Amino acid sequence: MAELTSALPYIGYLTVLISADNQWTVALVMLVLYNLVLFNLPLYILYAVSVYNEKC
Repeated sequence: MAELTSALPYIGYLTVLISADNQWTVALVMLVLYNLVLFNLPLYILYAVSVYNEKC
C-alpha cells in the first residue's frame, strides 16, 4: 500500500501519455524527462546536500 502512493502519479502520467496520441519517440522523450525531473533530481539534491554537510 505504501508503494501505491508513489506509483499513482506515474500511473496517471502514463495514462495521459497514452491518451495523447503522440509518436513513440515523443512519448519516450517525455517519459525520460519525467523520470529525470521527478525521480533523479531529488536524488541529486539529496546527494549534494549530504556532500555539503560533510564538508561543514
